[in-house]
Order: sequence, then C-alpha cells, then structure tokens
Amino acid sequence: MEERKRLFKKEIIEEVQISSDTAHRDILEFLKTRMAVRTQGGIMLSEDSSKIFNFWERIGIHKPEKEKDG
Repeated sequence: MEERKRLFKKEIIEEVQISSDTAHRDILEFLKTRMAVRTQGGIMLSEDSSKIFNFWERIGIHKPEKEKDG
C-alpha cells in the first residue's frame, strides 16, 4: 500500500471495511500515540513523529474484535 501522510476517515472506512463508529474510535486511539494530528475529515502524520508505524496495521487493531461480534 502506498505510504501517505494524510488519510480521510472515508478512505479508512472503505479500505479497512469497518463502520464509521469503529473508524472514529480507532482514529482517537491512534491520536493518543501523538504520531498524528486530527484534520477536517481525517488525520495527518505529525511533523515531529520520530517513528512511523504502518497506519493500516494500527487502525486494524479493533477489526478482529468487531469480526468476533459480527
């Protein structure tokens, strides 16, 4: 997957195939790492981020839990 510095919530929902509520919770968890900042409609990597993790791996943290409930 192409590495990008900005993602929109809509892109996250479509790529990871999760609900809007799940995407919102996952974004909030990711923001706690201080590696990203909130933007209108999504998030963007913070400029002072010293270590960049694969966003798609981190955003998928709650996906297995959601699949168990489904």
